[in-house]
Amino acid sequence: MFEHFSGTARAVVVEAQEQARTLGDSEITADHLLLGVLASGDNPAVRVLHRLGIDAAAVARHAQGLGGADAQALEAIGIDLGAIR
Repeated sequence: MFEHFSGTARAVVVEAQEQARTLGDSEITADHLLLGVLASGDNPAVRVLHRLGIDAAAVARHAQGLGGADAQALEAIGIDLGAIR
């Protein structure tokens, strides 16, 4: 199947697999694929995501269930919710 992917697409999927492993997830989700895209270097997709305010840290927080107003409020006062969990 991967032989039909471009080199960049293969790299994104490999990075998504690594991100899933790193985050302790047993399956690859859209969050992991977004992290793979964001790690793929400077390309139009990454530039669009950055213009929309989407970066790897925000996606990783979301993937870990650390997104939302509560996490942002705690972060604003210096509390790292990810470290606590």
